[in-house]
Amino acid sequence: MNHRTLTGASSALRFQIMPAGSIRCNAVVIWHEQSRDAVIVDPTDDARPVIAFSKRLGLKVHYVLLTHGHFDHSADAERACVVFSCPGALHSDDHPIYFDIPRLALAYGQTISPRTQTLARLNDNQTIEALPDFPIVVLHVPGHSEGSVAFHLPNAQWLLGGDTLFHGGVGRTDLPGGDTHKLIESVQQRLYRLPEQTQVIPGHGTITTIGHERSNNPQAKATRIEPTL
Repeated sequence: MNHRTLTGASSALRFQIMPAGSIRCNAVVIWHEQSRDAVIVDPTDDARPVIAFSKRLGLKVHYVLLTHGHFDHSADAERACVVFSCPGALHSDDHPIYFDIPRLALAYGQTISPRTQTLARLNDNQTIEALPDFPIVVLHVPGHSEGSVAFHLPNAQWLLGGDTLFHGGVGRTDLPGGDTHKLIESVQQRLYRLPEQTQVIPGHGTITTIGHERSNNPQAKATRIEPTL
């Protein structure tokens, strides 16, 4: 499944997942069907698919939201910000690795231009009011990187988890800012406390739910884990 609709009493929220970029990350567009207000989450290192999709639907993109600063999720964020004249936003703890993307990406054979724009700073428990009737709550979940966040839409029961929690796995912790114990604590103490029916849209792979992962994910139970991505 890569498309889902939530219909409320007087409005509807939708998301579209578009795997893109050199490592096929899940770029996501979330929009209000009636107002056309939208946000883009993790445009990857090739934002052209989410830009084209958003333009085709006539969406008003208010933010480019980044779950973390690794190049495969965020390297082309500036392109989307310029096209839609909107701010990009990232937790401050990941600003150093975001602005160091051109150097860090060389290890993956990627040539990426220097960063030229500033980013808004996301804070834990911050609420982003970009989508009518559907606030977006920022959850700081360090572990995959120091500034990793998840975006929770409680009224839709959706969670955009970045590379913190996957279907049957968790994010790797051997990259800059990674910490296995912090990652497990983030999953167990922050994400697993959400309602079990919350749908998790991960940074890679297929949709899952909090309830399924809490009951079945072996890596988020162990004291020592091996990363899946």
